[in-house]
Amino acid sequence: MPLKSILRLLWISNLVFLAIIGLLVFFVAWNIRNMPTLAAIDITPRQKLMVSSKFSLDHYRDIWEARILIDAPKTVIDEGPKVPADWHRELVQRSVKIEQILTTGYAFVSINNQDPVLLEALNPSNKIDRTRPWEVKLQGNKLTALEIVPGKGIRFRFDAGNKEVWLEDRNPRLTQPGKSEEFKSQQIAPNHWAVTSQDGTQLLQNGEQHLQALQPALEYDTEGNAIGIRIRGDISQSSDLFKYGLRKDDIVKSVNGSPLNSDQYEYFRQLVQTHRTSKKIEIELLRGQSTIKLTFDVIRKP
Repeated sequence: MPLKSILRLLWISNLVFLAIIGLLVFFVAWNIRNMPTLAAIDITPRQKLMVSSKFSLDHYRDIWEARILIDAPKTVIDEGPKVPADWHRELVQRSVKIEQILTTGYAFVSINNQDPVLLEALNPSNKIDRTRPWEVKLQGNKLTALEIVPGKGIRFRFDAGNKEVWLEDRNPRLTQPGKSEEFKSQQIAPNHWAVTSQDGTQLLQNGEQHLQALQPALEYDTEGNAIGIRIRGDISQSSDLFKYGLRKDDIVKSVNGSPLNSDQYEYFRQLVQTHRTSKKIEIELLRGQSTIKLTFDVIRKP
């Protein structure tokens, strides 16, 4: 390239550079001119405020009279299931119902709404009885009937802890609490009787006479096996046999689980001797197509 051309290019470049510099200067000057004017700042020193550090006690009254509430974290203690203070009494009242106090020392009670059972108070004559007729079991607790008082109720004792509880008779049959009347044999429920030992003894003494009235005869099944004794004789409605639930054509199958497979008087006599000291007699019989159980609780004087 000729030298002239080079010099011309340098000259043109310088002119362009100067033009750019000039435009930048013009732009800055224009912006400064249009900026708002700042207010004057007063830097005149002022007098120092003197604050007294001494205050009267009233100044701090709001501090010592303020109620400070601190929410302490609540500790949750698992105490387990709550047990009533007198759970013994509540357990007895909830589980045992006095159906009837027969006489001093004897009562029919229902345990947990089941069929009534004969309960005896503990006394020297039944203390060694293996059937423990004075004991009641409630939710794993053993209770002993210490007293059965007509018109008042039953006094129980928990074997564990010897806690004693009275169960009140809410439907007393006697008008004067604590007064015992001579007990008489009576029906207490369908097919269920409470009989005195005296009445039971009298029935046994007249056993041969009653046996003749019954006119018993062996009854057999279709295979020729003896299933019981059929009553063929007429039973008067005024007789003791009718009163105690026996009817004509009943088939007596067993007495306290002992099967009746003979109609001989000697067999009946031996059967009576076997169960004469029992406190409960249960007779199972067939009446038509139905099986019936007659229950007799024997009340003996302590």
